[in-house]
Amino acid sequence: MAEGWTLAVALTADLSEGEGGSEPLDLTRKAGRLMAESAALVLAQRAGLQLENLG
Repeated sequence: MAEGWTLAVALTADLSEGEGGSEPLDLTRKAGRLMAESAALVLAQRAGLQLENLG
């Protein structure tokens, strides 16, 4: 990895709607992984981070 890069790995993720409780996403399923990845990308973009798609 280039200097200044960060790699993050999520082992768990929770989904919550409004003020109701949260439920864990099943990261063994593709749908759960896509939801967690999309949310992380949105948060990173909102924080002004530079992103590079390696895939």
